[in-house]
Amino acid sequence: MPGVKNGEGCLYDRVNDKCYLSGGDAITSAAGLVGPPAGVPANPKYELEYLGSEGNSYIDTGILGNPGLRVEAEIMWTDNAPADDQHIIGSFDKINNGATSWRCYPISMFSSLNATFYFGEVINNNWFKYTIGKKYRVVSDFGASTQSLTVDSLDGSPAFSRSSSSSYSAIADGKTLHLFALGHATKGVSCQTKARVYSMKIFQNGSLVRHYVPVIADNGGPYLYDKVTRTFNQGATSGFWDVGQVGDRIPQGTVIFVR
Repeated sequence: MPGVKNGEGCLYDRVNDKCYLSGGDAITSAAGLVGPPAGVPANPKYELEYLGSEGNSYIDTGILGNPGLRVEAEIMWTDNAPADDQHIIGSFDKINNGATSWRCYPISMFSSLNATFYFGEVINNNWFKYTIGKKYRVVSDFGASTQSLTVDSLDGSPAFSRSSSSSYSAIADGKTLHLFALGHATKGVSCQTKARVYSMKIFQNGSLVRHYVPVIADNGGPYLYDKVTRTFNQGATSGFWDVGQVGDRIPQGTVIFVR
């Protein structure tokens, strides 16, 4: 299986407990991932730069999209295919998109506006056009009568900020928020979002209820670890395999001068 030894990519043989390095060009290891998860994780071992879904896995956060919700996250969309709505975090209850729909889209993409791609909350069409492969810091607030969205592109460009005042009481009957997917009462879970999460905090009425950070656990697997509940999430269906660099690790080839 893929592994890392002394900062170099290797092939690890579980049977003989040995790491084999390349005799020629280096075996590249973008993630520092030591094989598929083995056993149950107990503790985070390394923090990762990010962890993402490739359009086939999701997490049910268990948090309802009620008024009083606040989401703070650093995220990136990695693809816009299929050309349809892609929700990094959102909930939805009704099958139709009419005015009576129960929905909460803190960080979502909508592709139906002039064949371009936007994300933001759904209240009063507060859209912000995004770029694939670009990292954003997003803050979404959902009150009973006031909603706001702030997007920072993290590249020195002006931040986007919008607020609106409208009733949002119907969301209290909505489904739970899903990461990388859309919880749907009549359709089940629509899972197709291709995106990365660098970090995410979810607040309910001022209390921190979820704090997701990408990690490598002590069993060698990549997980979104919730610091609040101290639980590991590898994603329903196929799991998360869009894995970022291990944090605080010196990349191979770095020259260090010691005096």
